[in-house]
Amino acid sequence: FLFLPPRGRMFFWLDLLLLWLFSTPCLAFSPTSDRDVLVQFYKETSLFSHWENSTGWLLAFTNHCDWFGVTCNPENRVTSLHLPNNQLSGNFPSILQHLDQLESLDLSENSLEGEMSLFIFENMSQLSYVNMGANSFSSIKVESNTDRQTERVLLVDKEENQYEFEESSQKRFMSLEFLNGSSNALRLMDANFGLVLSNTLKTLILSNNLLTTLPFTLTQLQVIEEIDVSSNPKLNVSELIWELSSLKSLNLGRVKQFGQIPSQSSQLTRLEVLELNQIRFDSFPMEVLKLTTLKVLDLSGSNIRHIPPEFNALINLEEFTCSSCGLSILEPWNITSLKKVILFNDEIELLDVSQLTNLEVLWVQTHRIFPSSLVLFTKLKSIAIGSRSMVEPFPELPDSIEEVGLLDPNVTFWPDSYQKGFPRLWKLVVYLTVSSGLPFPYFFFTSPTTTTALPERDIFKRELSLTGEIFGELPKEFPNTSSLSLMKTRLAGTLGSGMFDPYSALI
Repeated sequence: FLFLPPRGRMFFWLDLLLLWLFSTPCLAFSPTSDRDVLVQFYKETSLFSHWENSTGWLLAFTNHCDWFGVTCNPENRVTSLHLPNNQLSGNFPSILQHLDQLESLDLSENSLEGEMSLFIFENMSQLSYVNMGANSFSSIKVESNTDRQTERVLLVDKEENQYEFEESSQKRFMSLEFLNGSSNALRLMDANFGLVLSNTLKTLILSNNLLTTLPFTLTQLQVIEEIDVSSNPKLNVSELIWELSSLKSLNLGRVKQFGQIPSQSSQLTRLEVLELNQIRFDSFPMEVLKLTTLKVLDLSGSNIRHIPPEFNALINLEEFTCSSCGLSILEPWNITSLKKVILFNDEIELLDVSQLTNLEVLWVQTHRIFPSSLVLFTKLKSIAIGSRSMVEPFPELPDSIEEVGLLDPNVTFWPDSYQKGFPRLWKLVVYLTVSSGLPFPYFFFTSPTTTTALPERDIFKRELSLTGEIFGELPKEFPNTSSLSLMKTRLAGTLGSGMFDPYSALI
């Protein structure tokens, strides 16, 4: 060493320092305050991109409770961390396990990836809400692999099917009530998922992922109220999911392997929402009729072609959607609880709504509506009619109407019933989409034929949206119009600069 030149001695000491640094075990990060945790969290999630909004973060002499997205209790302990759509990146931030007073966590719509390591929250007794939707996580883990001792467990369902899996011999429970993992790249879930969250989880949203199976222990979720696993194109739905008697909402739309609704579905005595859109049935799924507590039913894209008379057994149904169901003839319904009916992309000859007097929304594709006068439907606010030809006569509408939609009428003139019907409406939103050539609906802008003085808040509420083959000259004024949208039309003319002031327009 003594015979080395000065420059050589410098490199000798540098090499020795590097050797010491890389041979010394790394010390685990041990925060002493919530502020320390947040600082480290910021560093871990901003390595590959800068946050969209980092107001206050890491600034000296500022209270961490004033940082963007942070909420604290009176003791300056972090209780909520909400940073959705903020360009966070990196792996699941395990450092958050040190925020032991955290109640709500929302890191959705970011670029986090890897394993969603929920087991870090097992000792956080206050945490009930976690939203990790719209990231890039590939799996959900509720147990750590380290020091994990397991035993073989045999689960037998009510149909005497047997399922064997590994259960941790050390029971772990979490306080989570709400978990959103939708719109990720999830392929795997821990087999013990349902056991770890059996006593707390109420809402599970895993839609728009790459799941192929669900863990059998899902049946152990004793208080689950909502499950959404829709838009998992490779998912094979197990019949076990129909045994969760606490369920109030179930969304299985757009899954690959569905089969038929099993007989044990009758156990869902609290189910209010059932969404089965884009599930292909050979005929109407009669097991649904046993679910008399249903309030919302979506069978869109099911190609059932026929709705049986027994449909009236759903006496509590409030919303029914069956667009693209292959319907042509419908028998009258007497479900007076119905408030919303959507039947698009079919050609229904006649729609009898005479018994549906509580309707608020009616969107249908039909040639004729009965009765022709809907004046007595005093709760009706929105009606949209699609047909290859104009529905004639156009139904007389009640004063409660606020929105009218006319979609794809294949005609080149406005029938008299339309021109007589529109001017009587004061508050109105009109959506018009046509594939043939229709003249501009000037009659829409005539003065309302009413002698009743309306409150000022109800004046000038009209909106007009026109799309498609509509031709003619634009009027010089658009009275009583707050919003105008003209998309891909063949209209000509000039819009004055002050025409919509103080209104708005989209051209």
